[in-house]
Amino acid sequence: MVNIRKHKNFCPMPWMHFYKDTDHTVKLCCNDRGAPLGNFQDSTFEEIRNNDEYKKIRKQFLNDERPERCKACWFDEDNGRHSLRTSFLSYTEENQEYTEVATDPITYLDYRTSNLCNLGCKICIPHFSSKLAQIFKNKNLHKVNKNNPLLDKDIDFYVDLHKSRVKLNDIGNEEVTTYGILSPFLSKIYFAGGEPILSDEHWNILDELIEKNYTRIKLMYNTNFTLLTYKGRNLLDTVKQFKEVVFNLSLDGIEKSFEYWRTGGKWQDIQSNLDYMKSVRDSGYDNVIIGVTSAVGWMNFKEVFRLHKYLVDNGYIVVNEKAETALQMQPVLYKGVSFEYTPKQIKDEILDCLDEYDEWRDSTFKSVKVLDNTSILRNLVNNSIHDEDKLDEWVKHNCALDDHFGTKFDNVYNFRTEGFNKYLQDKFNRFKV
Repeated sequence: MVNIRKHKNFCPMPWMHFYKDTDHTVKLCCNDRGAPLGNFQDSTFEEIRNNDEYKKIRKQFLNDERPERCKACWFDEDNGRHSLRTSFLSYTEENQEYTEVATDPITYLDYRTSNLCNLGCKICIPHFSSKLAQIFKNKNLHKVNKNNPLLDKDIDFYVDLHKSRVKLNDIGNEEVTTYGILSPFLSKIYFAGGEPILSDEHWNILDELIEKNYTRIKLMYNTNFTLLTYKGRNLLDTVKQFKEVVFNLSLDGIEKSFEYWRTGGKWQDIQSNLDYMKSVRDSGYDNVIIGVTSAVGWMNFKEVFRLHKYLVDNGYIVVNEKAETALQMQPVLYKGVSFEYTPKQIKDEILDCLDEYDEWRDSTFKSVKVLDNTSILRNLVNNSIHDEDKLDEWVKHNCALDDHFGTKFDNVYNFRTEGFNKYLQDKFNRFKV
């Protein structure tokens, strides 16, 4: 038996976790940067879980190696930040035996339903949005973004992806030697998409869990929060019987800036849903938890700061011991506006804003340890490379989306650095469709 407590690089995810992506492929987790380990449309859970590649990866971890596909976690850790790997180390047991073959049931399911979505967000890609996939095809934007690893297939694949379905193999199999995806040992399910609430699969899984009385489970949602009902069913009425339900609202701005980035969404709907969910939580269902996960770059960080402050100041996000992961940020996917490509003109402005965010967060959550989202962003800004070509590529991309949606970037942003707004507007005028 390997004593993994002495390992520096061990990750328990290949043993206790299962991840299905929007295209129905399977990987180790959402941070996995390697090739798919299988496809859930043509293989069962058990066939994928213990195939040769999966066993090879487990052997690497048992040898205390760093698999190349896990470089996202190594990057976080090497930059002084907790990674997905380190966050799950607490799930390892002192006397648990780990071998190349996984025989114990999974405890954590990450289920990305499909790319079916009702929004065409400017910070997103067709891998996660059926609506955006059609726009990319019409505007030939897939050719501009051809180097993105999540756009490695023909654009028609992403346009039609939401029409494909998977059969949930082995659901609830309770034989002695093997367990399906849904078992009494499951403790956590994370739903994302696309927009998971629009997915029949999501509702089918909920119904299966309720029928089998597997409700001592923590449910987590990544949702654009524009709707809480589907085909006459109210989501909160369905899920509030579960042990805990965490809604990580996928929002990247507030009011006009929300409507600009989350194109097709209306802030009025978000506000109404916030008030409704808060009323349900405050009526006695304290198992309902509200958090936020924002995609951030230099172009929208100020608005994300405004949003986070608004959610906390108005009591939607509660400052208590459950708030550790209530405020989350993840980098945008486009290099031209990611923090490592912060334009040199506004580096000081962005660094000042990061400092202001830290000061607000630390003073607001004095007695609660919350995620440090800004340290790595600050490192990226300090070491950023000003790249005109990357910025021009993003501006050209965004101009095409502005033309489609009839929106304007300069209507929602105003940098205080002298001359930068004009500099940016000149670029938008240059590439305006």
